[in-house]
Amino acid sequence: MVAFISTSTTDQNNRTLHLSERDGRDFVAAYAKYTFYKFLTIVDIIEEAALGIVEEGTKIGKTHEAEQLADQLRTVKHFGENSNNKNNIPPQNGQTCTFIYTMETFWYKLISSMLGNLYIINETHMKTLDPFIYLLKTFLRANSTANILTAYRSVNLTNQQIQQYIITNNCFDFT
Repeated sequence: MVAFISTSTTDQNNRTLHLSERDGRDFVAAYAKYTFYKFLTIVDIIEEAALGIVEEGTKIGKTHEAEQLADQLRTVKHFGENSNNKNNIPPQNGQTCTFIYTMETFWYKLISSMLGNLYIINETHMKTLDPFIYLLKTFLRANSTANILTAYRSVNLTNQQIQQYIITNNCFDFT
């Protein structure tokens, strides 16, 4: 499933989000075209990502948490000032996005739920989520040691859960 944006021939400001099952799952590419990323710098994309976090957090009563996450992004945004290639996210920016995504917050839950059910994504979600997803996905793709785009989140496990995992997966060590 992929999202794509169409513009009415009678009203250029009336853009509509469409989801199509035949085109794959890369709605980030559709958003990149929709917002004309070719005219935005990495610093601009980071600021849009920070604004998106605050907007989504405010909707669900998590304004303080959202502002803290946005501040973390803004703190490293200056590392993107000299980067002219939007496909090469500076490590400080990409690592911060990865760190934010792996934190126990509303943000990873929202992104995961949206990516898991593309039918609930609307144009507002594309404006608020996609700048962050673009940064994270682009960084992971460029810095992956394999062709696997996976960000692991840490969880607290009980000793019983750890032992069960070791037994089930024939592990001798667990970190």
